[in-house]
Amino acid sequence: MKGQFCIGLPAIVLALGMTVFGCDIDLTNGNGNEQGNGSGQGNGNGNGQGSGTDPRPSSPESMTAKSALRYFTDEGVKAGWNLGNSLDAVEFLNANILGSAKETAWGNPLATQQLLNGVKQSGFDIVRIPCSWRGYIGSAPDYKIDETRLRRVAEVVNMVHNAGMKAIINIHHDGNYQRPDTIGTWGFVKFGEVVRGQASNEQVKDQLGKVWTQIANYFKNYGDYLIFETLNEVHSGNWGNDYNPGYTGYSYANEQNILFDWNQAALSAIRATGGNNATRFVAVPGLGSTEPNIVLAADNRGKLLPNDPGNGTNKLIAAVHFYAPAEYTVADAASPDPNFVLRHTVTPQELAAIDTEAQHLKAAFYDKGIAVYYGEWGAPTNVRSTMSTTIKNNHVDYIGRVAKAARANGIVPIYWDDGGDFKMLERSNGRPKTGLWADTLNAYINAINTTNGPGAPSGGNGGGLEWGSGSISGTWTWGDYTDQNDGGSSTITMSEAEGKRAFSGNVAETNFGTYIGGYAGWYAIPNASTLPYLQAATSVSFYVKGDGKTYILQIPTSNITDYSYYRTTFTAPGTDTKITVNLNSLTSPGWGQSASGTSFSKQYVTRLDFQASEGIRPGTFSITIWGLEVNQ
Repeated sequence: MKGQFCIGLPAIVLALGMTVFGCDIDLTNGNGNEQGNGSGQGNGNGNGQGSGTDPRPSSPESMTAKSALRYFTDEGVKAGWNLGNSLDAVEFLNANILGSAKETAWGNPLATQQLLNGVKQSGFDIVRIPCSWRGYIGSAPDYKIDETRLRRVAEVVNMVHNAGMKAIINIHHDGNYQRPDTIGTWGFVKFGEVVRGQASNEQVKDQLGKVWTQIANYFKNYGDYLIFETLNEVHSGNWGNDYNPGYTGYSYANEQNILFDWNQAALSAIRATGGNNATRFVAVPGLGSTEPNIVLAADNRGKLLPNDPGNGTNKLIAAVHFYAPAEYTVADAASPDPNFVLRHTVTPQELAAIDTEAQHLKAAFYDKGIAVYYGEWGAPTNVRSTMSTTIKNNHVDYIGRVAKAARANGIVPIYWDDGGDFKMLERSNGRPKTGLWADTLNAYINAINTTNGPGAPSGGNGGGLEWGSGSISGTWTWGDYTDQNDGGSSTITMSEAEGKRAFSGNVAETNFGTYIGGYAGWYAIPNASTLPYLQAATSVSFYVKGDGKTYILQIPTSNITDYSYYRTTFTAPGTDTKITVNLNSLTSPGWGQSASGTSFSKQYVTRLDFQASEGIRPGTFSITIWGLEVNQ
């Protein structure tokens, strides 16, 4: 008997009428039904656990200096597909006892290069590879991951890349929660147990950091085409909606806070591995079903995107799922709850909400220069494939509408294909069967290809900047500083008129104990959308007029922590003068990290820093600056 249902994702009515995706799981026998052998497809043993050959790049591949939003735009990343119910599948030994993650446990064959080539030919640019790690993580305190699992994930990432697409990997069903009276949380990400006081928050956070440290280190040499996603659909039983799923001391804000801390722990662990991971794109989800309202609620409290020093929000992606209305997409056709039975029509109000929700996400993220994707979305194509023409037409219309709304609002939609109820493409060749499967694919890809993206963000802060003639002005935050925090007595004043900023003051000579000095200066910090252009620039230029004295331009980078930033000098004549600084011409001040071999790396640039010090101290200064641009 074949049971098609979502293990651990009961068809329940939620407070806001939302649930999550439907799984199609084949429990033909107690341990799943393996299909395919993966021979000749980069897997040497046919069991989905990775061959003995290290599949990773032998040296670091290239990384972009661009923001995730600009990268998606420039690389043409518009349509995505999930390799669902494969590397995320978990073996069931019986109805309530879980085994290990197993690629073929839920009826799908091993992923092959032929499959991923077909996915690319079907019109896709990015593949999300949900990954469960249950059964491959060792005990405390190291939580060592079995390398065979890492190898298999790497093999599939390579297939995606070889097919010409970007890839996303994550921690998937290790946080899946199936009611406390049955299995509870499937893996180590025990959110439901933590909020109930049944598990240690610090222990889970520690393990999460150590697991991500190992994943990040293993994939460190991969280029910018590989994206990490911290977690998937973590919740306490309420699927991320604001209602108490049945425990004492419930607080929605507390649930948001805990997930925020876990996402921070994951991101910090990734960044700490260094190398390419210092600037790798990382996607961050909200609670539970991570539907738009859930993500926006967390973002409004500042509890969505974690702190990413040196990168701001440039390298982060808001991960959203879209299954609205849930009764049309993920409800159970045989549900015992009459209020949550799968239906095959969508109301005009629900259709209008597709656009409204996408517009809200655009305002919250895209307009601020932050990338956003629908990590999952879709509807049960298989279920409707034998139904009436009207039902099929409604299905195709729904798919096209969601894809169009996403594209129009700068969201990358990544379709949930589980190989079962939500199947779009055949796992043998990555192409759809004729009928509703092909019609669904065509509706999706046609909507993407015939809908214009949103262009420049309505917020006006540069998320849609283009190089144009080779230069951009961008958006900057200006400020000033002196040595007074270090015990000095230098002064500075800043004023602005007609787009020009004037700085004047006095640089005093002070004995700081280990050296004699004194300084005053000002800085220009690029916003999230301008920073990638600064990091990719060959030069910066600006106009000055001043007192004829010599000033310093130093460029702080996050890989230098002792202030020995690379620099150059320029003079501010008494007439309007354009200054252009080639970023390859910067030199070390002759001390500290920069003098000890730490090179100037544009990918780590954080701001521009101007200073009045040597050559002026002691004495007064006066300079006006305007027309700042970064140049290609």
